[in-house]
Amino acid sequence: MTLFGYEGRALFNLFNKNQVNKLLIGAEFSENSIAIAQVSYTPEQQPRLLLCERGQYSSSNSADDILSTFKEITKKIKLKDFVLNTTIQQHERQLLLIEAPQVEASELKEAARWKIKDMIDFNIDDAVIDVIEIPNMKELKRTPMIYAVVVKREKVNDIVTLNEKCGSKLSVIDIPDMAQRNFAALLPEDHNGIAILSINSKSSLLTITRQGKLYLSRELETGFEALMSNEIKHEPNSETDTPILKLMVESSSAAISESLERMVLEIQRSLDYYESQYNQPQIKGLYLAPFNYDVSEIKNYFSEQLGIKTKMLDFNILFSTDEPIPYQLQADTFYAVGAALR
Repeated sequence: MTLFGYEGRALFNLFNKNQVNKLLIGAEFSENSIAIAQVSYTPEQQPRLLLCERGQYSSSNSADDILSTFKEITKKIKLKDFVLNTTIQQHERQLLLIEAPQVEASELKEAARWKIKDMIDFNIDDAVIDVIEIPNMKELKRTPMIYAVVVKREKVNDIVTLNEKCGSKLSVIDIPDMAQRNFAALLPEDHNGIAILSINSKSSLLTITRQGKLYLSRELETGFEALMSNEIKHEPNSETDTPILKLMVESSSAAISESLERMVLEIQRSLDYYESQYNQPQIKGLYLAPFNYDVSEIKNYFSEQLGIKTKMLDFNILFSTDEPIPYQLQADTFYAVGAALR
């Protein structure tokens, strides 16, 4: 499925799965840093994480600064020899759940473009569109639904230009939702269905997948900032030097308790919707994406309130590595690694 072509190549393509048994590079460009990951991956073997690094620069407005940082953290590898997948950030894309237009598959994305033109806050001509089809809707005799993925064309062009200057072979521009799907596909629980939650600064992203297919993606309004207060203790972890986020739920402030309760409610509603709307078995596991703090108290709280087993996603379990990957580095490179798992 091809939406956006650049000199004959499909770049914004959510379903390009032809990169089997290749060395893949994943990258994420944020406001002040670049994360990269290198994965050797075949479906029959445990993926091997060869490289994950993060480099910081002073300003995202300085193309030269970004370029020099990118070259610095990729100097260990010859970019021209590898395929590169990059992912945009959560706030740089819109994900709209709509009824699938009744057209041929080859016309679906163009039809979706016109269906959502009044649902976005900028000109549709300035948008790059792709679609994610919700599985099994026809078999259930339900109205077919799709996610329309919308990204500003300017953002896509900036990524293309930057990668050309770096000499990398850009293959796919991905979104965080699909990066989380890629992680889920590695988990044994994905056979019966699994949820992954990443908690970001101002919001969180919940995805539900089964057998490698994305069924639901939902942005939760509560993020890490809403869970911070003077009543949350930060203590050094002697083993990892990572601060421990000690969230004492029973004694936390009313605002934090309300934020946690709201997160639990939104997660539970999403799980219920997935099971009822798509006639799927109950989700029995939730994974929390790597985080810059030890959020074991939050993990335990979710497990108790939702009644499902909640775990931390750990690169050192998912991947074969030469040495353990510190948890903070896992958090910093999470989406870059997800992009490399295509």
